[in-house]
Amino acid sequence: MHQNSPSTLVNLSPSGSMSTAATTAAHLAEDTGVGTSSLTFQQLPPVELEQIREEHHALGLRIGAALGMTTDWARTRWLAGPTRGTVLPQFFVRVPGAQPERATGELITRRLARHGWGGRLIADDGEFRIDARRRDARLVLDARDRTISLTITGTVLAIGPTQKLHLLAGAYEDDLDS
Repeated sequence: MHQNSPSTLVNLSPSGSMSTAATTAAHLAEDTGVGTSSLTFQQLPPVELEQIREEHHALGLRIGAALGMTTDWARTRWLAGPTRGTVLPQFFVRVPGAQPERATGELITRRLARHGWGGRLIADDGEFRIDARRRDARLVLDARDRTISLTITGTVLAIGPTQKLHLLAGAYEDDLDS
């Protein structure tokens, strides 16, 4: 096992573990190759959905900090998933900054790889983009027009059409404040 230098000792993995129900719901939503007919829905308590969103937000903040993106503003929201009854969390932050050099992109790509991310760098002709994936998330780092954007999309959860509509409409937000 190799040792990381102190500058790379940032944990880019999810903080803590999801509950069994959330993990099960996430795995049920994975593409089985059979199509949506084999998809089984499992509703989750609103508090648990909020915990998943908060864990995804914390992951995004850690990755952003590891990449030097310091900001007081970032958001994580729920998006409609690729199939009926599914949702997924998405972290997003945008900061002002010049387009990084190719060497910087290669350094970032190597750092992500040490933490389980596989991806590619596009840094040619005024374009800079890193697309990376791992089992539980997809990351896009994009630089253009003196702005750097980081988007991390999480695991698809199969929570069912009714709960999906409620979640995306913000129906549970009052429940979480009490």
